[in-house]
Amino acid sequence: MHLEIFNFKFFLLLENVLNEEFKKKTHRNKSMR
Repeated sequence: MHLEIFNFKFFLLLENVLNEEFKKKTHRNKSMR
């Protein structure tokens, strides 16, 4: 149970980080055009 919660939180955190990186990249691409 505890491990499941930990994995879930970790997954959300990872997803959040990836989303932030994706936003930065898309923002750079848009400003490049």
